[in-house]
Amino acid sequence: MKKNEEKRVIKILEKTVKEMWIIYINDDKHNEFPGFNTINYDMNKFKELNESDEYINLFISISNNFEKIFHKIKPRKKKLINKNNNNN
Repeated sequence: MKKNEEKRVIKILEKTVKEMWIIYINDDKHNEFPGFNTINYDMNKFKELNESDEYINLFISISNNFEKIFHKIKPRKKKLINKNNNNN
């Protein structure tokens, strides 16, 4: 990055996960990332592989609601470290 080479890679690395997700579900409308597979590409692949409409619709729903689904995930409980047991 310091050399400012591989501008396409730098452009991707500068994006947040959310920005890339939006590009994915909105089919890279501005063609910023040629070759980046989007939801429409994946849908066509699923159809070629004869995936069921139910599976494809579920995939679309999860893709479009990914952020909401992610925020509903409950984190694991943190393990407590016994500070009194420092025999090492």
